[in-house]
Amino acid sequence: MVPPVLRALLPAAAVGVALVGCNSTLSLGSLRQSITDKLAEVDVKVTSVDCPNDRPAKKDDTFNCTVTMEGGQSITVQVRQTDDAGSLSFDVGKQVFATRNVVPELERGLKGSGFAAVVVTCPKGIVIPGGAGTLTCTATADGQGFVITVPIKDGTAQLNDEKLEPTAGAQGSTSTTGSSAPPESVPPESVPPSTSTP
Repeated sequence: MVPPVLRALLPAAAVGVALVGCNSTLSLGSLRQSITDKLAEVDVKVTSVDCPNDRPAKKDDTFNCTVTMEGGQSITVQVRQTDDAGSLSFDVGKQVFATRNVVPELERGLKGSGFAAVVVTCPKGIVIPGGAGTLTCTATADGQGFVITVPIKDGTAQLNDEKLEPTAGAQGSTSTTGSSAPPESVPPESVPPSTSTP
């Protein structure tokens, strides 16, 4: 049975940054690189990370960085100082969806619909500002090509509402393959957090 909902968010990550000057302000170059690297783990290409300048080192201080991706989409990443020595953690929240757990669930759903040989291909991750959007994947099932669209609401794939459409030239009709079971949550397999110390 395919679970009706599936969360797959990037987990928070930790990073150490250098302190600069007499007033101990943060040098955010390594933070910018850590955010870029974290998103690259799910093939999201970052073009810029803009963070406030001259941020003093202060435990529990929070600030936001704006991250812009190829294609112009942008998200806000919340950053928190975990100590007075330049250790930071950041969280992209529900704005980036990692798809690693969705693929096996979609394959399981197609096999449960009677297909024997199934291969589903999805992007590793997608940017969904505000936590809502649509994941589009392709599938080959018993030699037939399909496009699968899965709505994402509040950072959660709505597998009961997925749509399966044959690709051009394929025979068959549009259908919804989700189960009619009551909603349940499936914990995500998360992308391992990146950590470093100052």
